[in-house]
Amino acid sequence: MATSEPGPLRCIMEELGFVTVDDAVHYQLFLIHESEDPEHHQDILQQYIEKILAYFAPILVSYIWQNESFNLKYKPAKGNLPAHIAGLTKFGDNIEDEWFIVYLIKEITKEFPELLARVNDNDGEFLLIEAADYLPKWLSPENSMHRIFFHSGELCIIPLPKTPEGKKLLPGINPTIPQVLKLFSAHSEDFVASKSIKAAVYKRINGYPEKIQTCLHQAHCYLPAGIVVVLKQRPALVSAAVQAFYLRDPIDLKGCRIFKTFPPETCVMASVAFTKCLYAQLIQQTFVPDKRSGYSLPPRSHPEYKAYELGMKLAHGFEILCSKYSSASPDSKKILNISLWDSFLRALQNNNYFKGEIEGSAQYLHQLQMAENYFLQTVANSESSVAVSPGEEIMTILKKNSFNLEDLKKSSDILPPEDAASGPSEAPAFLPRALGAEFVGKQEAQCRPALPLCSGHVAAERGPFSPDSPCSAPSPGGLSMERLARCRLQEKRLGEVPRGRKLSGRERRGAAGRLFRRSWQHLLSSPGVPLVRPGRKVTPSGRGVQEALAPPCRGPLWPLAHGLALLGAQDLQTPTTCRRSRQLD
Repeated sequence: MATSEPGPLRCIMEELGFVTVDDAVHYQLFLIHESEDPEHHQDILQQYIEKILAYFAPILVSYIWQNESFNLKYKPAKGNLPAHIAGLTKFGDNIEDEWFIVYLIKEITKEFPELLARVNDNDGEFLLIEAADYLPKWLSPENSMHRIFFHSGELCIIPLPKTPEGKKLLPGINPTIPQVLKLFSAHSEDFVASKSIKAAVYKRINGYPEKIQTCLHQAHCYLPAGIVVVLKQRPALVSAAVQAFYLRDPIDLKGCRIFKTFPPETCVMASVAFTKCLYAQLIQQTFVPDKRSGYSLPPRSHPEYKAYELGMKLAHGFEILCSKYSSASPDSKKILNISLWDSFLRALQNNNYFKGEIEGSAQYLHQLQMAENYFLQTVANSESSVAVSPGEEIMTILKKNSFNLEDLKKSSDILPPEDAASGPSEAPAFLPRALGAEFVGKQEAQCRPALPLCSGHVAAERGPFSPDSPCSAPSPGGLSMERLARCRLQEKRLGEVPRGRKLSGRERRGAAGRLFRRSWQHLLSSPGVPLVRPGRKVTPSGRGVQEALAPPCRGPLWPLAHGLALLGAQDLQTPTTCRRSRQLD
């Protein structure tokens, strides 16, 4: 992914103690019964990595990740932690990637019951936060470590001992991983979570893998032919290009003054698959191309203006990625010469990856090329510390695939219809339901957002608070509605916002300050945050001042007001408030 140096604003805020943290999910897989041959333990776990990635290749090959992909690597034993398989994925603004990984972890333990898995993120045991209303009273943040696992496709919680006999078997405070493995080797059926807890968690992952398609947005884009070829081979590279454009800085744009890799003269109309989150990020950016680039936009009244604008932005993202590519990088072609590719290909065939296509046919070769790219990014990388950059991958695909411009122009005449885009004003309508109409007048609630944080462009079809919305789209501030709801639930679980009584002014200010700091952590990790006078904004990457698509109520202290509003909503003492805030995300 394209990254940029932290801007001066971010550096200042970090010096003041507002430390930024990337949203990431961490997952671990342990072998319940240790190998009889410890010397070959690494080989055994490495074989599991290959089997897992090959088994789930049919849904992972074309999956479009927001930031980083699902990955598995061998981790040697360290201290009291045995050797295991682990992965870390930064999901950025699209929290749906996190829940898709939860689905994968659940299915991995179902397919490989000899494995035990745990998953957490920046918020800690976020699965417990999701099921906060149904947790047993004994479970608290102090004793929840190493108690929540997936085994045989079921969510499991290790209970506290209740009898003297149980104390000999169950650990009293926080068990160690070796203790957990010993427990599951003999009593795994005793730890399955209650139906209500499982229902709260499984609600977020029900519908996969079919749900993947509902999170996509098909749009027509006027793109250079080279990009069309690249996206046909690796659809997931659209996320790298969107992020490169979204996080661009003046140095990045210098490489786009003259397009060396993707000249605009080769542009054709194509259909591109985005996630709804990526589409929202791309379409809400206001950008005027450099005249020297050769890109120009038709009048806004043109029926295909949006396709030209989206294609121009996406082309800039791809050009930025390629401008950062260094020919001194390792040659990825050599990776395919190892025997690992042969065993991986056999596993794909055994899992019906090619779906009966005749070997050598056009569709078979297309699937094979996508499998090679997936192999380079996942299986091969699990044994290597050298990652293939998006720019290198793009250049490799261009070298290996030639194209006929006339054929691409002909295919642009028979494109599938694009999905209808939802408007930017759909999200605010849901805010009074979650935060209470007492904080916003009835008339104001209908004409402007209750909180300025949520007033940006939302690509989800019915908004982030919709019960039926399968995806979360980012707000311009970078703090998703789901993250806000989760913060509220976490405050409640930690006792920082007690239930059943009103908070004093001092308590309200203290808790609001905590939410203020959390808001700033997310704000500083996203571009396009309005921090100056109404109607203008300064981006943390230091790109200067741009016109903002923000309401006039934005100001430098609105995160504090936002925290106070959240606390006020909890003072309503309506038990459904917290539940709805989570269920309506």
